[in-house]
Amino acid sequence: MIAQDVLPGLDQLSEGFAIFDRELRLVFCNKPFCDLRGYPEALCQPGVTLAELFLHNATRGDYGPGLPEEQVAERIKTVSNRAPQDVEVELIGGRKVLARYRPVSNGCLLLTYEDITGIRRIEVTLKEEEERYKLVTRAVSEGVYDWTVGTDLLNVSDRLKSLFDFAQIVVRSSEWFDRLHPDDAAGYRTALRTLFKGEQGRLQHEYRIRIRSGEYRWVRDQAIALRRPDGRVWRLVGAVSDITDEKNREGELRQARDHAV
Repeated sequence: MIAQDVLPGLDQLSEGFAIFDRELRLVFCNKPFCDLRGYPEALCQPGVTLAELFLHNATRGDYGPGLPEEQVAERIKTVSNRAPQDVEVELIGGRKVLARYRPVSNGCLLLTYEDITGIRRIEVTLKEEEERYKLVTRAVSEGVYDWTVGTDLLNVSDRLKSLFDFAQIVVRSSEWFDRLHPDDAAGYRTALRTLFKGEQGRLQHEYRIRIRSGEYRWVRDQAIALRRPDGRVWRLVGAVSDITDEKNREGELRQARDHAV
């Protein structure tokens, strides 16, 4: 099916590919096909069935929790339809592989593997930077902060440094917590825990905080959490807006309504 003088060049490709016959038995595969999925040499020989490869994947845990036999049967049923499909798989260790299934002439099937770990990492980074830019843009007239949770370093903008009378741009989170109004501290910590547990996608909370003059001002705190592959928050980027005037107007309206009753 493939000329012998072409085979050495196929092993130099970064993308792995394999051809299966009508019965989904392996006809040929190049070396990257086996390397990308970690297949032993015994499973990279002509005659090995696609179901055997799927069983190896399932037993190893590539398909997540479930019975390997059921996972294999489900995938074989899908592939047997001979419809083109792309499937992204996250392997143990965090590596991501894109599997492409393509029907070819005579009822055969072409399966290719491509390592897209780097591409997805770049996409995540760009998305995180875009979210951060939106927050900074929205709060440029007030202040922004960048909290690295692991080291507990809180980087604040010049505006927040001046407003709260911080001694420096980089402070500890405790210096922020110490300025919270006693009646609002518990609610703020609860909102943070909810965010860290993944129950909320972002922080949106209003509370009072003490500024340089000693008075308490109402602020609206909006932040996004950047997470590691295991889901743990390692960084919090937020924007703080002063909403004291808004809160005062709300209070005046409530008083006016109460007096009108």
